[in-house]
Amino acid sequence: MLNLGMMNNSRCRGAVIWSQWHKLRPSRALKSTFSSPQHQLHLQDYTTRSSASYPLDILVPRTSSRSEDPHSAPQTRPSDRGSGHPLFKYQAPKSDHHHHLQPSSSSTRFHLSARTKSQSSTTEQPMASNAPLKPLVAADEAARAGNVSQTTTLYGGRKASHSLHIAVVGCGLGGLAAAHALAKAGHRITILEDAPAIGEVGAGIQVSPNLSRLLIRWGLGEALEKIAVMPEGIEFRRWQSGDKLGYAAWGQKFADDYGAPYYHIHRADFHRLLYDLTIALKDQVTLRLKAHVSSIDPDAPACTLASGEVVKCDLIIGADGVKSTIRQAVVGRADNPVPTGDAAYRAIIPSDALLADPELAELVENPRMVGWLGPGKHIMSYCIRAKREFNMVLLHPDDGSVESWQAQGSADKMRSDFEGWDPKLQKILSFVPSTLKWKLMDRKPLETWVHPSGKVVLLGDACHPMLPYRAQGAAMAVEDGAVLGNLFSRLSHPSQITPLLYAYETLRLPRTAKVQASSRLNQYIFHLEDGPEQVKRDQEMRQAMHGEEGVNNPNQWADKRKTLELMGYDADKAVDEWWAERGEKEIGRLSGQTTSRGWAQQAEARL
Repeated sequence: MLNLGMMNNSRCRGAVIWSQWHKLRPSRALKSTFSSPQHQLHLQDYTTRSSASYPLDILVPRTSSRSEDPHSAPQTRPSDRGSGHPLFKYQAPKSDHHHHLQPSSSSTRFHLSARTKSQSSTTEQPMASNAPLKPLVAADEAARAGNVSQTTTLYGGRKASHSLHIAVVGCGLGGLAAAHALAKAGHRITILEDAPAIGEVGAGIQVSPNLSRLLIRWGLGEALEKIAVMPEGIEFRRWQSGDKLGYAAWGQKFADDYGAPYYHIHRADFHRLLYDLTIALKDQVTLRLKAHVSSIDPDAPACTLASGEVVKCDLIIGADGVKSTIRQAVVGRADNPVPTGDAAYRAIIPSDALLADPELAELVENPRMVGWLGPGKHIMSYCIRAKREFNMVLLHPDDGSVESWQAQGSADKMRSDFEGWDPKLQKILSFVPSTLKWKLMDRKPLETWVHPSGKVVLLGDACHPMLPYRAQGAAMAVEDGAVLGNLFSRLSHPSQITPLLYAYETLRLPRTAKVQASSRLNQYIFHLEDGPEQVKRDQEMRQAMHGEEGVNNPNQWADKRKTLELMGYDADKAVDEWWAERGEKEIGRLSGQTTSRGWAQQAEARL
């Protein structure tokens, strides 16, 4: 078996060991995630590229500046948009929930734009981009959810007997998922979004069974069947020859085995479906655009907008993406990214161009995710929009790109970066008229997602941004929202707010940390230089493809144990089981006896 822990490639710094990991001082929940032998393997096998700004004590698990795979879902932040093109607009009447907007008298306000003195001099500062920004892309006409959320029933019809007003900061996939789930749980939601209009860039996203089962439960099954593509499998190829290295079957069998299908979908279509689902709950959800949160009062709690208006609420959810400002309030300091050494191109090609070529037509006629693996680079591709479009993501060593999801790259430079690769791939790249390009960044794992006040919590990219190599960033964010909704459907007294937030952290932090580690591992596996280790990787991928047991295989999708753990997961079932085992006894009977800080200490002791 390929010994990932012994890899000595010159682009790596050696294995992470526990004596280094403890320097991060993660919560006990996180440390317990990696305490079993199979999870220690991932830590001991973990490697990273040399980087002056990457000290060894922050290797695992490291997190990306953007969600999930480049095959993943962006948060809608104005810093990534420029002026943008409105895809659809919504401005709630000013009278909606206006009685919640009051001046703040608190002196504990946290100003989010402030920088702290603790910033490392080696940490890369945000870069100003002069690159042109690509216009936002409209959702397909078939990507509509209508009023389906008004007819679906979640949590067995259970709704919170004590209703909250919750401010969700950010209208990306995670923010919309949380808003929808919490509204269905009986709470009133105000979404505060920086951007002047809601829209998405042109790119694909992967919807694995752990995500699609939630979307289907929420009523989006029919819409997904219309607009998404069910891939038959995932296939890996050699970078020069295109020879097949590995394969794992998906399709209908995968859906049967894991209880839900695997889909590929356009980002704009996915975002529009979640938007429709959430905004249809108009009696409970208010969306406010151009609502930049400049500071928060964690104790009140309240959000102060750039206009000076103060939005008071009972709970603040920071779903403001990888560049989250709410995260600063939770951790009490600036949390700046460090470069991974990688950047990515993204491009979409009309499928007709491939269908017209006999050598390429099968990529559309037999849809699957196809990846080419090469030294320091890899490419992933798949069909979206009912096979009408072909999505590509091309990972390569960074050469001065910027951390933006809307910066245009050069199609000619992209082609030159992959010169000498598979001739069939060269044909495909010749069809690319333009491309987006962005820098992949990492962040240290957080010790906690919950502010000490017990009234502010993080979600999605704001607390666990993913590198793009496992296609799970969007799935993890939506799972977060589902878990919050299920937990808070049980709220019956204000004293339960803080313990429910720590329950959310207990349920989610270990899982997301494991997925982060798995993503980082794939970056290393995919980018091996040609040589003995690469030959061993290819040999083991082929063995799994031909039916041999895929445990700890370099093709992590061929590892049935890992796949079941990742994609067989049901966020609602996880909450229901936890509540039956611990929640009812520890939280269900609370009535104000325990302070927020006291409950946090008790939760840490239990973990």
